[in-house]
Amino acid sequence: DDYWHRQDKLQMQVNAMMQNPTATIVHTDFDRRMGGRVFRNWNRRNRNPDLAQGEAFEMLLRRMSVVTATVMHKRAILIDYVEAGADDRNWPFGDYQRALYASLRGPVIYLPLSTATYRYVAGSVMNQGARNLLTLQRAGLECREWFMAMCPCPEEFRREVRRS
Repeated sequence: DDYWHRQDKLQMQVNAMMQNPTATIVHTDFDRRMGGRVFRNWNRRNRNPDLAQGEAFEMLLRRMSVVTATVMHKRAILIDYVEAGADDRNWPFGDYQRALYASLRGPVIYLPLSTATYRYVAGSVMNQGARNLLTLQRAGLECREWFMAMCPCPEEFRREVRRS
């Protein structure tokens, strides 16, 4: 349901990774389509204080801010992620734990230009009604708890994450 709208998306991200060899993820801004309306440069428009960039683990624990259609992962990190068993969880998503895992292994690069369009589509994983949303929220909490146990965080921060 989401799509890229820049032909140079991958090349820009490869260039960013080559310029920053310790980076594990490169992601970009995006446009959000809801019905017939398109909201351009969603991150710039909303000024998200927890936008994943740099040392982003804590930011990502507070809020998933890496839109799947905009992300590029370093191959070695994905291999390590699978070998570590982080993908073996029974969560109804895969992008969140990959982003969290990668953020523990190195910095996250954010390119502030829109490369993809996220579409709000009825029936998609994020839009299947209140019961499914509750299931996703519970799984998100379980995922955050698992990562906070894997990389111990101060109790005050844990409480903050649980409230968000």
